[in-house]
Amino acid sequence: MVFKRIFMALVLLVAVVGVITFFNQPKPSPFPFAKPLERLPDYRPPGEGLTLYPTGGPFGFDIIETIAVGDDQTLFAGTFGGGLFRTNDGGKSWKPVNKGLKDKFIGSLIYLKEGKIFAGTIRGGLYKSEDNGEHWISANHGLETQAVGTMTLLSNGSLLAGTGEGVFISREDGMKWEPFSEGLPPTRVQDIVAYKDDTLFIGTQGEGVFKREAGAKTWVSVTRGFSFRGLEERIVRALVLGRGEVLYAGTMSAGIFR
Repeated sequence: MVFKRIFMALVLLVAVVGVITFFNQPKPSPFPFAKPLERLPDYRPPGEGLTLYPTGGPFGFDIIETIAVGDDQTLFAGTFGGGLFRTNDGGKSWKPVNKGLKDKFIGSLIYLKEGKIFAGTIRGGLYKSEDNGEHWISANHGLETQAVGTMTLLSNGSLLAGTGEGVFISREDGMKWEPFSEGLPPTRVQDIVAYKDDTLFIGTQGEGVFKREAGAKTWVSVTRGFSFRGLEERIVRALVLGRGEVLYAGTMSAGIFR
């Protein structure tokens, strides 16, 4: 009899604890800046398409790897695994634009003009669209197996592509590519910068910075000065031109050099 009473008491206790737990479940933590965005007049909640937040981009579709600016309020976002997305209203609404794109790991984008855009992929070379990304065709003859991580346009209309195996050039609107790596050791090209006279600089993964004068036949190493606490920094992941044509180089672990 005593055992039965104890058992019933335990059952009642478990039931009470269960009810208390049910009505006091911890609430999920909100997205850090969700509340201010939810108060905006054109906010759309998750589940109503790709527009989760008015200026948040295609949130939730892998890492945003690269962005390109088109005409008017058009922007393109290349993701690492989720393909390409486009907005025509400055980021308020986004749509996927992957028709014809065989690789959704996007490493680079370059917008030229009048809807023409190139997308460099990690595993499938280069793709080209002439209708603002609605349709894509392969433009990687010579780049079939290359990871295209950066691109730039020269004044004569030629395109350069930085890949996992050096630099390639196309003089045929991206439809045919050939090596442009004379003087470079085997290296991954992380970024390319072209001056107004088409003098070129590249940042590499492990070999520092190289320069190629306009019209020159070879690349030349220009890593002198890339020293940090007595060690030479050779991983240069980003290059950009500043005012007065000052060149800035972002490194792996030694900050920014100029």
